[in-house]
Amino acid sequence: MSLRDIKTLSLAEISRLRLLNEKLAQIQTWGQARAVRCLQDYPGSAEKVGAPSRTVGEWSEDIDLEAEVTCMLRRDHPEFDPEDDNYVTALWSHWAVQQGLWPSRYRNWNSFWAWKVDHPFRSDHHCWLFHTLYEHAMSRNWDRMLDIGELWIDVKTTCSNRLTFDRSVAIPGERVVTPASGDDEDDGEWSRRGIDDLDEAELEQLRFLNRKLEEAQRWANERGARLFDDYFRAGGRRRFRIGKDLQEDVELEVKVRCLLSEDHPEFDPDDDNFVATLSSCWHEDEAIWPPGGDWDENWNECGSSRPDLRSERHCWLFHDLYDHELRRDWDRILGIGGLWVEVTLIQQRMVHWT
Repeated sequence: MSLRDIKTLSLAEISRLRLLNEKLAQIQTWGQARAVRCLQDYPGSAEKVGAPSRTVGEWSEDIDLEAEVTCMLRRDHPEFDPEDDNYVTALWSHWAVQQGLWPSRYRNWNSFWAWKVDHPFRSDHHCWLFHTLYEHAMSRNWDRMLDIGELWIDVKTTCSNRLTFDRSVAIPGERVVTPASGDDEDDGEWSRRGIDDLDEAELEQLRFLNRKLEEAQRWANERGARLFDDYFRAGGRRRFRIGKDLQEDVELEVKVRCLLSEDHPEFDPDDDNFVATLSSCWHEDEAIWPPGGDWDENWNECGSSRPDLRSERHCWLFHDLYDHELRRDWDRILGIGGLWVEVTLIQQRMVHWT
């Protein structure tokens, strides 16, 4: 399909593109302001964004900021489907020191002067997002841009905490082929040792991991509460409609990635080396973990026949790891050599027009 030249657009179509530029400029200003506000709550963090550090043997915190602007079909478009996301394109950006999420909103990014085209657009002020949309994302496909009638922006603030610890490497079980049964829809399963088969040194490794997962659990709860508190103190709203065409919302996501030890024979320096990922969404009226916010509850369901092991206190994340994610594959758990915690506040704004 050939693209229409800019000179063939009607005045009504030019007006629609100008409205799109206006809406994108508003989204850009809102997103930049929210990002700046987030960094103000973390002194010195602006210089750390995008430059993660890692210190072996102790936790290392970091922060990152990014934004995604999704462009969707207008609701009166013949292809619009209320059951679909009606995606047209998306624009991404990461925070950069001295610039922010995007270049200055005051600069005119109108590139028509370079085209040497005699057109009403030549005198317009174009925001960075509009310039990026027509110049890069849509490659001057004006007809497809005219289909856009809804914008959704996610401004994501991710606080991360990473720990790498020395760990002796467990020997993986041998592969044996057995008939599939129950939830094991596979052609076989690993021959796994039970917790009572582990020696004292291995049990101490599990206790250490339990303690570190509880530290991760507490940090995630505290950081999540702080992010939400900062958001609402700054005037943020949840599921809030501003007029009939504009609304705001907020989400908070948490992930704890368990990393394979660098000494493990399966470790690949070119891979992520994730052993398991534990995730949750924030509920305002309770902690992220444990469920219900009961810190004193013992989540020990290790399946041991030894009273001393059954009486040990397990935090929710340790229980979630061995009972739900890795299904008591203790050898695999013993191969864990680090934790990577991410708490992400997602500030959202949606605007639509016809």
